[in-house]
Amino acid sequence: GLYLGWGALALAWGYVAQGSVQAALAIALEPPWRHRIQGRERMHGTVGFQPLVQYGSLLWASALLTYLAANLDNMAVAALGGASAIGVYALSYTVGTTVATSLAQVLNRVALPYYARAVDDAARLMTFDSVVPLSTALAILTAAPVIALAPEIRDVLLGPGAEHAPLAILASYGIVRAVGIAIGTALNGSGAARAVTLSA
Repeated sequence: GLYLGWGALALAWGYVAQGSVQAALAIALEPPWRHRIQGRERMHGTVGFQPLVQYGSLLWASALLTYLAANLDNMAVAALGGASAIGVYALSYTVGTTVATSLAQVLNRVALPYYARAVDDAARLMTFDSVVPLSTALAILTAAPVIALAPEIRDVLLGPGAEHAPLAILASYGIVRAVGIAIGTALNGSGAARAVTLSA
């Protein structure tokens, strides 16, 4: 796309292609029609529509507030600092924060059903006590090299004229965010969506 002169549109279409490939692979690996008969048999045991909407609306509100918080400041940086400033930030965020949180996100997707299936607070606490420290440790292990090698990574990715401090700061933030993901997963899985919305 860049060679064809698409500019930023190349990245936008790249995300569309990525999402399409992921969706196609998910359907190929786990076709939804496989479970159609089982789904009909279990229909009477599912949760009612109204409680689902009430709980889901809290989670949607949380996601929307988080999205606004994450992107309104991005727009301000782009408007005031220009494309170069937001470009350095975006790349630093991707390398710093995303790398630090990627393993925690996978771990907490696995942990979510364990919270939901737990019959009491003690069982949820046991999952929490194992998932949160592990999420934190994984984030530290992945963020530490980025923080230590921030100047060298800056030279390779951004050029020697760019700042390396945002990379180190955002890698540190990735550790904090990994803890937040673990706590948010525990709250969601425990049915405490209101707390997630209030924190957002």
